Amino acid sequence: MTSRRARRTSLVPLSLLMVLGALLLPGPGCAKPRYYRVTDPATNNVYYTQKLRRPMDNKTITFRDVKTNRTHTLDRAQVDQLDRPEYQTATAGLADP
Repeated sequence: MTSRRARRTSLVPLSLLMVLGALLLPGPGCAKPRYYRVTDPATNNVYYTQKLRRPMDNKTITFRDVKTNRTHTLDRAQVDQLDRPEYQTATAGLADP
């Protein structure tokens, strides 16, 4: 059986590692923004968004279009990831949500 002192000293490195790990992990505010162009093949409508939500069935996507500020759910869509300058050019004159 180990003494209390031996148990306490063995937990110190573990707790130190946990604290360091929590500090080094990026938080949600540090995530790099993503930009998407979503094209509906049925209507050829093009939408721009920064967030996509895919339900568990993974067949549909839900997003909010920045131009109309409306939420859309599409069964089939072509999703292209854009870089920031492309997104800004496409949504010029609109405020980010």
